[in-house]
Amino acid sequence: MIRRIDVVMQGKSSDYLTYSLKWKWVFAVCLFVAGSITFSNAFAQDLPDTWQELAPSPIAFNGSASAVVNGILYVAGGGVANNCTPISTVRAYNPATDSWTDVAPMPTARWNGAGAELNGLFYVIGGQTGCGGAVTTVEAYDPSTNTWTEKAPLPSLVDSEGAATLDGVLYVVGGENGSPGVYLNSIEAYDPTTNTWSAKTSMPTGRSNLVVVAAHGKLFAIGGGNASGALSVNEVYDPEEDSWSTGASMPTARIQAGGVKLDGNIYVLGGNVSGNATSVNEMYEPEEDEWSTDTSMPTSRFSFAVGAAHGLLFAVGGTNNSTPYLDVNEAFKPH
Repeated sequence: MIRRIDVVMQGKSSDYLTYSLKWKWVFAVCLFVAGSITFSNAFAQDLPDTWQELAPSPIAFNGSASAVVNGILYVAGGGVANNCTPISTVRAYNPATDSWTDVAPMPTARWNGAGAELNGLFYVIGGQTGCGGAVTTVEAYDPSTNTWTEKAPLPSLVDSEGAATLDGVLYVVGGENGSPGVYLNSIEAYDPTTNTWSAKTSMPTGRSNLVVVAAHGKLFAIGGGNASGALSVNEVYDPEEDSWSTGASMPTARIQAGGVKLDGNIYVLGGNVSGNATSVNEMYEPEEDEWSTDTSMPTSRFSFAVGAAHGLLFAVGGTNNSTPYLDVNEAFKPH
């Protein structure tokens, strides 16, 4: 249509040409906007219970910390080669544009720590700076200034732990302390207003590589493993009572899974089952205390990054039995 207008207007006044150019600009803008929203519209309206592969991570990795801040998924650190040298690189994924951007690197390169969002900041807690040994390091990234700030260190060494925020407090649950065979049952609470940590009532089951998710005013510590092997246990912490209770066990016992909350439900994705990567996707409804099985991930994996944004679940990177470092980025729209 624009081309036909141009032909008719050959030799006409500048007003006609300006009119044509204006419509060309409007048409171009419409194409740009339509392209930029196609991704979100497809998931939000048309593809429930479906996984789709999106822009891959710029680097293949496992063992990174991750969290969503203001609709952007941040993935920090991790391993990219079998050399006991984790990276400090931080990647930001924008679901609206299906694109990745490198942001300021972490001051401390590490893997096997935990990530969480608190008051608009991306916290990376604990982890390992090499093969073995744990750290107490806590660093927070501010997307508005693209800078990192060191926070009060953890009271004790921790790696392979779980973390979640609830009512303005950051909780760090379980993990290991760098000593073989030691599985922590501790829970530490960080108050950002005072930059201090305090110990809470210990978790009933000591374990590492667990999923910790906040929902409905409580923390859910799910799965993980200890000397007994992979676990299906689901223990629930009530901050108001500083006490633990037991929820329905997860159907599939596993370690190194990804856990995320969306629409009040908890999704536990993938993981390591007896040394084998799984693609299982199980959903827990806290109010009903019930589990159900949802559509499996296309890619089996464990030790990967997860997040929820714009009504979608994201699973990025990780490792499986055939590929030690993955870059695949898959998104799921629940029903």
